[in-house]
Amino acid sequence: MLYPLTFHPIHVARIWGGGHIAPPKDGIPVGESWLVSPLAGCESVVANGRLKGQTLGQVCNEYPKELFGQLWRKEACSQIFPLLIKLIDTAQPLSVQVHPDDRYARQHGEPNGKSEAWYILATQPGSTVLLGLREAVDDEEIREAVRSGTLPRLLRELPAIPGECYHVPAGEMHSVGSGIQLIEVQQPSDRTFRLYDWGRTDAEGHPRELHLQQGLEAVSSSPYPLDSSASVVQERKNTTQLVADPHFTISILQLSPRAELSTDGVPVVAIPLCQARITTQSGDSLALAPLQAALIPASVGGVYLEAMSGGRVLVATPARQELRGNTL
Repeated sequence: MLYPLTFHPIHVARIWGGGHIAPPKDGIPVGESWLVSPLAGCESVVANGRLKGQTLGQVCNEYPKELFGQLWRKEACSQIFPLLIKLIDTAQPLSVQVHPDDRYARQHGEPNGKSEAWYILATQPGSTVLLGLREAVDDEEIREAVRSGTLPRLLRELPAIPGECYHVPAGEMHSVGSGIQLIEVQQPSDRTFRLYDWGRTDAEGHPRELHLQQGLEAVSSSPYPLDSSASVVQERKNTTQLVADPHFTISILQLSPRAELSTDGVPVVAIPLCQARITTQSGDSLALAPLQAALIPASVGGVYLEAMSGGRVLVATPARQELRGNTL
């Protein structure tokens, strides 16, 4: 029987990275820590228990029914975990970028697109994010804004406030500003089309590559309505659901100081925002550091999460149709 799995974080150097995650790598600041990743080349490795040292992919393939539960399909001969979860830390703004949706990605030989959501952890005063167009534009207006360096003016600028969550569907132009730490929950893809990069250059002094044509093909040209505060999708007992994307949901579980979390037949990722302890119904116990992700397989059924002085846990759950893999 499977048990709650933790993983070794994967630190990724980014030109815009801050200094809160880890020391620089080869002189480049670390901007991301991949907490749960199924992507080849950056795949999570189990850090606890009898499966320690196995990759997430190995666990998926060896225990598909136990891990995926109602997501498991008998005809699938290999399974890919359907979420990629990152911790992001910015000292500079990210590029203005866009991600492809599922249809565009599959037309270009990739298994899925990249919808995502950001849960804001901490910010510096005045930090903002850019998300979606202020008003409808056409391709030529975007091209001209790229040429003139005014593309950010087309986007909606929102204050980055700790505790708020922003939904970023595939196709929406966006950028995370400087001085922000956040958790990003997304589909398992690292495909990004960069449209504007604030005049930045790489270590050799060359401008970073832009992907204007691909970006124009993938971008939504309609305004994206979003209030400056996160919308609460649903509230019940000690759980507040913040995002209901077609591919995943994000909720906040309040510990006071203990709460039960049910898998409800699908795998769940729990990320405590404080030091916490997770205990299974069979009595197995595991200490979790703040922002340490635990993947709870569907077969576990349910767990108890506890923090001595209370606290919150971010809970990410894949949608029930989101099993990705090869069929027999």
